[in-house]
Amino acid sequence: MRIDLTVVIVLAFIIGVGWFAKSNYDRYQREEVVKAEKAKQEREEKERLAMEEQERRDNAAKEEFEVRRKEQIAQQKIRQEEQDRNRRLAEEREIERRAKYEANQKLTQAEREAETRRQMEEARRVEAERLKAQREERAGWAAKSAEERAQLVKQFQTEYEAAKKEIEDLEQKLNAEKDPKVIAWQNKLAGAEKTISQLNAQIAGTSEQHGASGTLGGSRVVNDRREEIAKLQTKLAAAKKEQADAQAALGKVKAEREAATTGIEGAKVKRDSAIANLKALGVDATKPAAAPAAGSTVTAGSSTAQTAPSEKTEPAAKDPPAAAPAAGATVYILKDGKKITAVKTVDAGDSYSVKTEAGKFIVIQKSDIEKIEK
Repeated sequence: MRIDLTVVIVLAFIIGVGWFAKSNYDRYQREEVVKAEKAKQEREEKERLAMEEQERRDNAAKEEFEVRRKEQIAQQKIRQEEQDRNRRLAEEREIERRAKYEANQKLTQAEREAETRRQMEEARRVEAERLKAQREERAGWAAKSAEERAQLVKQFQTEYEAAKKEIEDLEQKLNAEKDPKVIAWQNKLAGAEKTISQLNAQIAGTSEQHGASGTLGGSRVVNDRREEIAKLQTKLAAAKKEQADAQAALGKVKAEREAATTGIEGAKVKRDSAIANLKALGVDATKPAAAPAAGSTVTAGSSTAQTAPSEKTEPAAKDPPAAAPAAGATVYILKDGKKITAVKTVDAGDSYSVKTEAGKFIVIQKSDIEKIEK
């Protein structure tokens, strides 16, 4: 069989072209596979690098957080040590202050005792001189005329009534119910002290928060804390001023009551002196009586007077009979002749706090009581 050369050549060419095409296709496929593998490797490498970078950042953040936490702990420790040191210094200063105060108190107590002894000796000397002058003055009353003695009686009765009135007025002021203004000042003082305590606690708490925010917080938080502390301190200053005003007002009231008490003591001295002078002239201060007439004899220091029979005096008007006290009541007869009927009595040491039949509460000094009837 005869094969045509042209056909052979064509077949060879076709086979060659097919082989070449197949070779190129296989090479292209291999290159694509290689590219895919390379891209995969590059992608895996990038992911690995990204994971390593994220892990590095996480570690850095953890390290930074740990550093800040340690700094905060260190700052808190420093603040705690500072507070402990300040507390110790305050305790030491308080101990030193107390020691000085106790030493000064001992010295002051000794000085006060010495001054008290000196004042008591001076008071005894003045009282002795006064009594001596009174005795000398009363010794000369026997030689006085009836008119002069009548003038003396009138003078001493006036002094007695004035002292009695002064005592009654001052005791009424002391025994009166509390003034609403005083109660208002007391409430104001209590409220101011409570407010001061609360504001001090708030300032202390805000200061601690301010210190903590200064370590980890921003500038805005720090400024807010400062503004809050400034507002609290302004309120604290106002509360302290209110406290000082209330203390000053109550101190004034206390001074007035002390002045009233001192006035009562002085008036009692005047009253007792007038009673003694009238007694020396033979007149009972608690009962109105006519002045001693001419020819009467008065002995200084005596409680009786003898009147000449030639002189007649008008009998003193008798007091109306007093109402009988209620059962179980106690009657206090004072040195000035005043009688107080008490349905209830409380012993307060140097005085009695009694409730009268009219429901009034009054204070009676034991030194003013002449007799007690039950």
